[in-house]
This record gives sequence, C-alpha cells and structure tokens, in this order.
Amino acid sequence: MSLRLKKDEYADLTSGLKPNANLNAFCVPLLLAGARRRRFPGIDFRDAGERQVAWLAGTRWPVWMVIDLLDELNGDVAAAAKHMRQPAALVRVAAAYAKAYLDEIKAERDLAAERSELAGLAHVLPHVESL
Repeated sequence: MSLRLKKDEYADLTSGLKPNANLNAFCVPLLLAGARRRRFPGIDFRDAGERQVAWLAGTRWPVWMVIDLLDELNGDVAAAAKHMRQPAALVRVAAAYAKAYLDEIKAERDLAAERSELAGLAHVLPHVESL
C-alpha cells in the first residue's frame, strides 16, 4: 500500500521520529486504530508500551474492564452503564468491540489478572519479583 501526503502532512506524521525509524512500522498501528475508531465510534486507543489498548473515549474505562463488569452483572448493560455513569450505548459499543476482537480483549484481561496476582503476592512476600 502506498499513499501520498503533502509535505506539511508528512512533516506532522514524522515529527518526533528518529531519523532511521521504520516509517511502515510506525504507520500501520495508526492506520489500524483509525479504521477501528471508524468502525466502533466511542472506542479510542492508548499506548501501553509495545501495544495499544482499547478504551471508551473520554473515560477511564478500558474495554476489557467494561467486559469484566458486564460479566459480573450477567450482561446487564443498563446496570453497567449506571455503575460506570456512562450512556448504555457506550457500553454496547464496548461489548461489540470486544466481540469483534475476542483475542485482544482476552489478552488484556489475562494480563490484568496476572498483574493483580503478582501485586497481591508481592504484598504478602515483598521480595517476590516478576520474571
């Protein structure tokens, strides 16, 4: 795939990149995130190291956490929306996104559980370190 950019657009895109940075590796995640934003209005992405995490736009709710809450509430969208103080439509968008990207959301939930377990263990055994 190729695309044409005006000089000022190219400058905006590449500002802050190291001179020998892989532009393709930099642009692909941006394009994919843009496509997902268009497909799922209300979903945004935040950088988390080497990956991007799906969040509800304008909130502190990552999609994986919305799905955890929905699971706790047996799928009750209205109850989840009330608990989150967000519109039910936004909760439904999170559920639709999670359904479309099951593996991604499962990986985020697994990572959160792993970190929680390690934090709990470290509280009891302060000398424990992650590998």
